[in-house]
Amino acid sequence: TSITPCPLGTYNPEEGQSSLNDCLACHVGYYCDQPGLTYPTGVCDDGYYCPAGQTTSTPSDKQCPQGSMCPAGSEAPISCPIGTFQSLTRSSTCSQCLEGRYCDGNSPQTTVVCPAGYYCPAGTGRSDDHPCPPGTYNPLPGKINDTACLDCPPGKYFPDSGM
Repeated sequence: TSITPCPLGTYNPEEGQSSLNDCLACHVGYYCDQPGLTYPTGVCDDGYYCPAGQTTSTPSDKQCPQGSMCPAGSEAPISCPIGTFQSLTRSSTCSQCLEGRYCDGNSPQTTVVCPAGYYCPAGTGRSDDHPCPPGTYNPLPGKINDTACLDCPPGKYFPDSGM
């Protein structure tokens, strides 16, 4: 009989093992790129995710999708949090939502124009995060700060916010 190395995607740190079952799948977030390893080769690259048993740091079928981030060593894609977005694939980070837009997490790969009656500074997570206060209004979408909220004209009033 001959000594058989553990296959690609596995490793075995112990001496004296006698079975293929003693070979361990490469840890999540890591890869094992050659047979007979005693420990994983390294962490998966930025922009990729690695479930257990990967054989490369950049698995072509595990590219981080739009709306997600995959820092080095990721087990799975991480959805962009509210107030951020990612329109690209293979990204390790999410970007802050743009001024005049909001990022509510429903479509983490895109931004949405801030509605009239509100303003959206960079990083806004919901359409109603920043309403124009009572006594003011904003007739235009896509505004970035409270200077877009105009005073109510004489002879009229706006008792509610978000007008």
